[in-house]
Parts: sequence; C-alpha cells; structure tokens
Amino acid sequence: ITPVINQQENLILYRIQYPSSEWDARNASNYIEVRRLEDVDARVDNVLYKFDLPRHLTGGGDGSQPMQGVDFGEGELYWYTGDSKVENPNFLTVFDLETGKQKYQKEANIGKSGNLYPGNFQEAEGMQ
Repeated sequence: ITPVINQQENLILYRIQYPSSEWDARNASNYIEVRRLEDVDARVDNVLYKFDLPRHLTGGGDGSQPMQGVDFGEGELYWYTGDSKVENPNFLTVFDLETGKQKYQKEANIGKSGNLYPGNFQEAEGMQ
C-alpha cells in the first residue's frame, strides 16, 4: 500500500496491489482508493473513488513503466511512470477520479541536457 495525502481537500489516496495470482485475469496489478481523512480516523469504511490502474502503467507487460510517483487533486489522479533506461520514455498520465478513465498522457523528459542524458542514465523517481 502506498498512501498519499491531499491536505487541501482532506483526502487520502491508497495505491493497493492485487495478489499476483489475479493480475492476468484483471489486467491490472494495482488499484487506487480515495477516502476522506476524517472517515479513516473514525474507522468509517467509505470509499469515494476506486478504480484499477492499467497494468502497462504499473510495471506489468514489458515492465518499462513502473509507478514512480502519484498525486491527486481537484478530481484528477496524476500517475508518473518510467524506468532508468533512456530508450524507454517516461509518462505522466492523468485520470479522472470519478470515472477512472484516462484523460491524457504526456511524455516526461527528465535529465536531458542538449538531448543527452548524463552518463546515459535517467532516474524517473518521485513527483511533487
């Protein structure tokens, strides 16, 4: 479980991994849940939003897009993926929290200086 708190909206998001035996059947290895912080504190089981994340954006498939960062707010989930291989692009994918549908995706170029990566290495890690 990976928790992320949105203090402005008083919400918490959990990224939860399914058992590996379910990944193929679900075509997902992770899902997210969003809850109110006061509900969590009061032990009230009230999920506001829940949906599966596409397996190819959680390290499934060819393994080139493991999750590296997540944030959310104002009805959107921001999902950052990628690995350290220069030949694999990194992506920021935005989902609608209510529908779970992908709104758009942008390639995220990091570590570039003059179209070169120092040491031929890029590190796709974290998001603020």
